[in-house]
Amino acid sequence: EIAAREQRITQMARHDNETGLLNLRALEDRLDERRWNTDRTRIYAAAIAIDRFAHLRGAIGHGLSAKLIAEIGERVDQLSRGMIVGRTATDTVGVVFEADALSDAQALVAEIASNVQRPLHLGADSIDVQATIGLACDADGVDMAVGLLGRAEVAVAQARAKRISIAMFDRAAAT
Repeated sequence: EIAAREQRITQMARHDNETGLLNLRALEDRLDERRWNTDRTRIYAAAIAIDRFAHLRGAIGHGLSAKLIAEIGERVDQLSRGMIVGRTATDTVGVVFEADALSDAQALVAEIASNVQRPLHLGADSIDVQATIGLACDADGVDMAVGLLGRAEVAVAQARAKRISIAMFDRAAAT
């Protein structure tokens, strides 16, 4: 009974209660674990931010919007390849993964974008979702105060400012 209770407490502390995805703290912990075994030049993060999320949540409600985020997380997780998937903000799913080169990371992010933007079926409704994705490499900006997942979220803002759907973190534009 005590072990089951401790397991529930750990689950609650490391997962988003609305979606069941890893929360930001757990995602960052898993990123730190990955850094022990992997060269930082091979570690990437993507932030998948749902466009017009507040409007969408207002239209479908909080419960279905949480299911939408969970579904997007599941779609990304199904691509596998050792990705770590979690919810980093109300409207954002974060992904940590390895790639041999930037071109490989960009190809994976393009596949994620294609997968995420397929219509979602929530109950009886089909919902079209648009997302903006920011990409960052762990080796770029290690001297910055903003961590890898934060840089991926900055890349989302940079993409939106340029009115494009996917952007790599631009250090020069961030300072």
